[in-house]
Amino acid sequence: MTVPPADSPRPSAPPPLPTRPPLPPYVTVMPAGPSQGFPSDAERGVRRAATVAFASAMTEIVIGALGVVISLVWFSLPGLFVTTAITVVGFVELTGSRRMRRADPSAPRMLAVNQVALFLAIALYCAVQMTLASTSEAARMPVTDELLKRVMPDDPEFRQPFEQNLRGLLGNASLADAARIFYGIVVVLSIAFQGGMAWYYFTRRRVVEQLRGETRRA
Repeated sequence: MTVPPADSPRPSAPPPLPTRPPLPPYVTVMPAGPSQGFPSDAERGVRRAATVAFASAMTEIVIGALGVVISLVWFSLPGLFVTTAITVVGFVELTGSRRMRRADPSAPRMLAVNQVALFLAIALYCAVQMTLASTSEAARMPVTDELLKRVMPDDPEFRQPFEQNLRGLLGNASLADAARIFYGIVVVLSIAFQGGMAWYYFTRRRVVEQLRGETRRA
């Protein structure tokens, strides 16, 4: 067997493998697969909040997009404003749901502020509608046969049950009064719903911080 000379060059070591740049801290919080054993309460809380935000976002996008189309067909500037705002809020909430799923610490505040913005848009729309109803001469008139002939088709079979229900609901009030009552109820419901959602998202900071702490300890 031939032995190579002592001064022959030896094969060099393979070059080191390239290293990946470090990811942002919030990207590495949620594990790619299942947790060790069962997921913790914090992990379940973050996933639940992300699911709630995703469902809310899709609902807002669908309702807002349909509202934009309707507002363009039967042109209404206030309607176009509020439906566009709902659509934008939906896309922002969709982004927030993705951040929440990654346990990004900025997600709870982002989602909470987004709900406050939606409430402000709805409240502004209702205020505009109540103002328009108050300045409309026809809306300030009490519900009379003359007014019903203006706003309803001349079809007794269709108008009579509507007239009875409307008179029973409003009594001697005007359509402007009815508009103020209706949009006032919308504002109250929006305070309850958007306020509740904003509070829910804001309180998710605790579970996000808890999950990030668990991940660091692991």
